Amino acid sequence: MVDLVTLQATAYVAQVVGVIGTLTAAFIGVRSYINSNRRTQETRDRELDTRQAQLFTQIYEEFRDPDFVERYFEIMSREWKDPEDYYRKYPFPKKNILSVENYFEGIAVLLKRGWIDADLIYDIFPTNVTAFWQKYESIVKDWRVRADMPNYFSLIEFLSNELNRVAVGRGDSVRFGGYDLVSSSSNQVTSQ
Repeated sequence: MVDLVTLQATAYVAQVVGVIGTLTAAFIGVRSYINSNRRTQETRDRELDTRQAQLFTQIYEEFRDPDFVERYFEIMSREWKDPEDYYRKYPFPKKNILSVENYFEGIAVLLKRGWIDADLIYDIFPTNVTAFWQKYESIVKDWRVRADMPNYFSLIEFLSNELNRVAVGRGDSVRFGGYDLVSSSSNQVTSQ
């Protein structure tokens, strides 16, 4: 016959084995959960990288489209003495400037919402937005007052400022059309 002490010892061993089994199962379950979450995060990261690459491609393709390039250079080649001279020569609205404005504003919205990185935008066109803003800033500010539209072109101004910030952070001095658009010592646009 089995004595009581042996039965109790066997019961304790069974309990210890049961606890160890439970702890092992819990450890395996937690480890499996962690691995599953890591794989899910890696998949999300790859999907995000893919979406950002697709977005980059779309932005870049539009920017290098010959029609866009033609529109951009047409408006960048305009010359005027003052706002009155500008309005006389280039009455609003004009397709070319609105097309470029809408394109840059769309990119600014993506940046503002955190859907695209300012460094990526800067890599695509480090000078174009800033040159555009530099050239049209006085006209835009005049138009904001005349038309009582205080936010007119504000997204382009924001985008230009963000690209200037990136340039300064990289220590770049960006020149465009005789202008030093961004000096690494300041965030100001200066004429040379």
